[in-house]
Amino acid sequence: MRKHISIKHLVVFAIVHLVVTGQASADRFADAKAFDDNRNTEDARPLLKAEAEAGNVDAMFMYANYLTFGKGGAKDPQGAISWYQKMNAAGDLRGYWKIGEMYEYGDGVKSDQTKARDWYCKGFEAGQDNAAQSCGKYALNGTGGPVDYALASRALDFAADRGFMVAQGGVERMKTEGNYVEPPKVQTQ
Repeated sequence: MRKHISIKHLVVFAIVHLVVTGQASADRFADAKAFDDNRNTEDARPLLKAEAEAGNVDAMFMYANYLTFGKGGAKDPQGAISWYQKMNAAGDLRGYWKIGEMYEYGDGVKSDQTKARDWYCKGFEAGQDNAAQSCGKYALNGTGGPVDYALASRALDFAADRGFMVAQGGVERMKTEGNYVEPPKVQTQ
């Protein structure tokens, strides 16, 4: 006597197989990006959340942006900040820069130039190039804190070395105005 395998059992087997092999995750993120490209944010949002929860930092980045601006659902700026911090902890440092932008522009949070500067400069110290350029700009102009030419020089040099033209212009401006601070020489023995 043959046992009949139900469709339900086959579907469960297929899902388990896809999850175990990782194929479901890759397909889920590809589907989310396709929905996003077609401005179908309501369908993209839950897929991005699932991918973010699975540890995909690109999905964390996109999902946090969705939460910041209310794409595909309600705005949740504190949730966005939490996901950006998870990105940082996972080694993707773009979260520092994005949190700084949230405070700089008031994206879902009250605009606060001191907090923006703090996040940008934390990102620079961690090695994030976009944050470095913004940290340098804030330090050079005294935005969100005092003018700090030494910090501006270091941060703008870092970003300029990575091809950021605004940072290159900031370094040149500081040198022309006599405000550039040379980094200390490292002595080798």
